[in-house]
Amino acid sequence: METKTTVLNGNKLDSTWSDSTIPFTENTTLDKLFVESSRFKHLSDRLVLLNVDLNAIDYSHKKIGYGNTKAQAGLIGNLGDGKYMIDFDPTRTTVLDILHEKHHIIQFQRLAKSGTLGNKSLFSKYVVAGFERGAYEYELRLVTRFNVSQNYKRFLGEQILNYYTITVQRKYESHSKNFKKILNVIEPFLNPKLDRVLLKNRVELS
Repeated sequence: METKTTVLNGNKLDSTWSDSTIPFTENTTLDKLFVESSRFKHLSDRLVLLNVDLNAIDYSHKKIGYGNTKAQAGLIGNLGDGKYMIDFDPTRTTVLDILHEKHHIIQFQRLAKSGTLGNKSLFSKYVVAGFERGAYEYELRLVTRFNVSQNYKRFLGEQILNYYTITVQRKYESHSKNFKKILNVIEPFLNPKLDRVLLKNRVELS
């Protein structure tokens, strides 16, 4: 079974295929190909309202990042002009992939509107940690409304812990006021003081 993960590639946050053992959700709505979904028009219209262009491309032979990874969907954008593009593969990209990228766009827009980034890199590991932890926690909230595999919930928990490391958490809990401000803007409903034990119990991580 082909599976999915996320890597940082240049100026993109990419959901990717890999040969690891991370499962899909096993929910027919979320795993449905984006272009074949009954939500295709609704989601496309919503993305237009967010100033997003959809760019259908063939990712089947495009390797990115590291190892044996192939792109599934990717967001391209910057905070300057407020214009974004989602690259997606009609034969690979699922509804959940698009929802994940759509959440990133909302995060970008919050950050652009706030002006809090300053001269900090949009793709520093600390800022990316905020983006990805927020997007995966969004997914975790979303999948509680659906019947999804426990393995996928475990994957989400692992992704949150992989991005929001103890180092990142300690930076937030230190006197880094600017980082706190940036993170709170990216994901205002997040509790940055991550309780790793509670999260592990929630998704049944050993």
